Amino acid sequence: MATPKLVPRAKGEGSLGTSSLGWGGLYITDKTTTSANQGGVLQLAADDGAAMGDSHRLGVVYFKGAEDTSSTLTTGARIEALTEAAWTNAENGAALYFYTTDGNASESNILKLDSSKRASFPQGKVGIGTTVPATGSTLGAEILNSTASAAGEGGALRLTCNDGAVMADNHRLGVVEFAGAEDTSNTISIGARIQAICRSAWDGSNNDADLEFYTTDGTTQSLVLTLDADKKATFAGAIQGNGNVTFGVDDTGIDFRVFSATASEGLLYDASEDELGLLLTTKLKFHDIGGGEEIFASANGHLEINSGTTLDATAPTVDINASTAITLNTPKLTGIVREVIALNNSGGAVDRTLTAAESGALITIDPSTDNTNTIKITLPANATGLNYKFVVTADAANTSADVLFTSASASNDFRGHILATDGGVEVVTNACAFTLDMSVFAGVATTNWEVVADGTFWVLTGFYVGNKAAIGTSGDGLLLTNSTL
Repeated sequence: MATPKLVPRAKGEGSLGTSSLGWGGLYITDKTTTSANQGGVLQLAADDGAAMGDSHRLGVVYFKGAEDTSSTLTTGARIEALTEAAWTNAENGAALYFYTTDGNASESNILKLDSSKRASFPQGKVGIGTTVPATGSTLGAEILNSTASAAGEGGALRLTCNDGAVMADNHRLGVVEFAGAEDTSNTISIGARIQAICRSAWDGSNNDADLEFYTTDGTTQSLVLTLDADKKATFAGAIQGNGNVTFGVDDTGIDFRVFSATASEGLLYDASEDELGLLLTTKLKFHDIGGGEEIFASANGHLEINSGTTLDATAPTVDINASTAITLNTPKLTGIVREVIALNNSGGAVDRTLTAAESGALITIDPSTDNTNTIKITLPANATGLNYKFVVTADAANTSADVLFTSASASNDFRGHILATDGGVEVVTNACAFTLDMSVFAGVATTNWEVVADGTFWVLTGFYVGNKAAIGTSGDGLLLTNSTL
C-alpha cells in the first residue's frame, strides 16, 4: 500500500488548521536509519510554473501570537528565503533573512546570510559572548569575555588568512576597513584602513609582520604610519604633537636621529655618550632659517660663531682660553677690550679729534702710505679716567710725513716720561704738544705710548724706538714743544 498523503483539491488551496483552531504542534519524524542525509524534513517551496525571478520569495516561517482577546495574531519574528538572481539551471543564488519585531508590529531585518557566504547585521549591534550587547546611539559589535580578567583575557577579535599555503613576503594577514556612503546611491568608499602585512616568507622560526595605517585624501589611500617588526614607528608625513613628548626612560635613554637632505648631515643624540651632536657642517640657527645667526663646524676642529649684525657675550667673567693665538679681524673693536681706530694718510692729511666715548681705544697710526700728508691727533678735554694708547709705525721710504699730537686745551698739560731704546728716560714736565718728525724718524721701527687723564694733566707713558738724544724741541725725531726737559 502506498504511503498516504494530504493533497489539496485545487492548486494553492487547503491548509492545516486555522488561526482559532490550531493543531497545537506539528511533529515530523523520520524513522529511517539516521545518517548525514536523513532526519525530519520541512520543505517550503514556490512553484507557479515559471522560473523564480530576482528577489522572489522561496518560503517563509512566521512566528505569531495573539495581541488581544480577539485572537488578533501579530508577527513577532520571521525567517524567509529570497532569491538573489533570476533562477536558471545554472543559477540558484538565494539569501536567508531573519526579522524581529519592535514596537507596534514594526519588523526589521536583523541578520542576512547571503549567497556569497556573508553574514550581515544591518540594523543593530552584534554581541559575541553576551546575550545583551552594549546599547548606545551607534551601531557596532561587542565581544564579551566573561572569564575572570587577567593579562591573557579580554574580548578578542582574530583576523586569519589560511589558504593551505605558507604566508609569503608582503602578503596580507588581515584588514579592518572604515567605509561610508559617498552618494545617495549607497556607493560605499573606504576612508581609512588598518592592515597587517608579512615582512617576509613565514616559517617555524619567522613570523615577522608590520602593521600599516592608511587614510584617504580625495580618493587616494595613502600609507601614513607603519609599526614594523623591528619595533620602529615610521610616519610617511609630518608629525604634530599637541602635548608633551617624552623619549626613552630616565637613566636608560634612547638615541635620537634627525636626517638631512645632505648625506650624513643632521642631528644625533647619543644616549650612551650623553651628547647632542650637529653632524658635520649642520648649522644651529637662531631667529630664522637662512639668517646669519648660527653656530656650526665648518671643518673638523673648526667651530664658527656668526652673527648678521651684533654678537653679545654678557657675564661677570668671560674666559677665552687660546693656547696659540687670538686673531681679531676688525677695523674697530669696542667693549671690554680696547676699541681699535686705524689711521693712515693715504687719502690726504688727517685731522682726527678723539672723543671721551672713545676712551680706552687703541689708535694705530701708519704715516708711511704718503710722504707728505700730516696726521694730527687731538685729545678731548681732560677728564679723570680718560685714556688712549697709540702705536705708530714708520717706513724708511717715507721722509716727510709727520704725526702731531695735541690736546683740546692746547695748554702745557702733558706730563710723564718716555723710555728710549738706549735705556734713557726723558721726563716730560710741561708740554702742550709733541710731534714725531718722520724726516728724522724714517727707518725707525714701531713706537708706542699711552696717555691717561688725571683731571688736570694728561699723564704720558711712552716707548720711543730710538736714542734718548733724539727726543728734544728742535731737529729731533720726537719733538716736545713748550716743554721743560
